[in-house]
Amino acid sequence: GFGSSKDEIYWEGLAECYKRGLVKNVGVCNYGPTLMEKCQKALAKHGVPLASNQIAYSLIGRHNGAQETVDKCSELGVKVLAYYPFAMGLLTGKYSTASLASLDDSVLTST
Repeated sequence: GFGSSKDEIYWEGLAECYKRGLVKNVGVCNYGPTLMEKCQKALAKHGVPLASNQIAYSLIGRHNGAQETVDKCSELGVKVLAYYPFAMGLLTGKYSTASLASLDDSVLTST
């Protein structure tokens, strides 16, 4: 409506999709704790639960507010969907001094 932020308009659209049965769950991506709480409250006004928040998160990537976001999700009952949980392969052993040494410079500098 008039005076609504773009976020609020978007959330109203998500709520409408949920009410019409077009989606079974509503989730967001890359919302920090403050925006996620605002979204959760806006959806709750329409009787729509916020199911999930997809964020970059791994054992070594719990910086830039990621842990605070996880804590807020837990507080609000919102499931966290982590992308890059293995730090883009770093935690799998994919990258080692030996494997990087075997690559030539053209591979490392190509875009």
